[in-house]
Amino acid sequence: DKTVAMAKKVAKQTQFFFSCQFCVYPRREGRIGFKPEWFRRFVRRGDQLCELGLDGREVKKVPLAACNVFITVDPIGGDRRGTHGPLDPNRAPSMDSDYVGISVVAIADDNMKYVLDVRERRYNDDEFLRIIFELVGYYHPRSVHIEGTGAQRHIFKGFLDAWRRGKPMFVLGEWAGGTASKAERIRGLIPQVSEGFLLFRTEAPPAIQEGIDACIQELLDGETAQHDDAADS
Repeated sequence: DKTVAMAKKVAKQTQFFFSCQFCVYPRREGRIGFKPEWFRRFVRRGDQLCELGLDGREVKKVPLAACNVFITVDPIGGDRRGTHGPLDPNRAPSMDSDYVGISVVAIADDNMKYVLDVRERRYNDDEFLRIIFELVGYYHPRSVHIEGTGAQRHIFKGFLDAWRRGKPMFVLGEWAGGTASKAERIRGLIPQVSEGFLLFRTEAPPAIQEGIDACIQELLDGETAQHDDAADS
């Protein structure tokens, strides 16, 4: 009948068509979340970023040297969970925002984004400066951007003092988080992930893979996640 025919027709449509339908028939924003099958992977083999297809086979290679690398930081000192909007009774009871999230992302000429590295943990001032300088020395990013918070001036002063002591300089800028809440910013990644424009590294060294897997889990957990700093970064 017509209902079955329509269902078969919709089943053959692409994810792009599906995303367009969301624009026409949207669900309530707070109920939109990530799905595990959306997450695409890549492996780093030497200086090549190798995109993996759904079957796990390499489908595309991009030289890391041909990409622009950026480091973004979600520092301690942002809004506490639940500041924006009503509290979800299903949220974990002990959420806090005292973790630092650090992401390293390579952007290719075709605007494909490759998540190379993710770190999420508590840092004191010295540890935070050390890990940023280590990441800068290893990945050679075009710039490092830190979300604007009340503690930002203190963070920038730490880098200025380190540079005066002879540490290598790099481009440091502010990442203006805007007026949206963390949850709203994170939901803004849904089109990038669902359409395969944001790829996540796999087969990385354990310290790196742990952070990337934790970031993916935060995205899947949504507002019930224990922490959201890696996802926000």
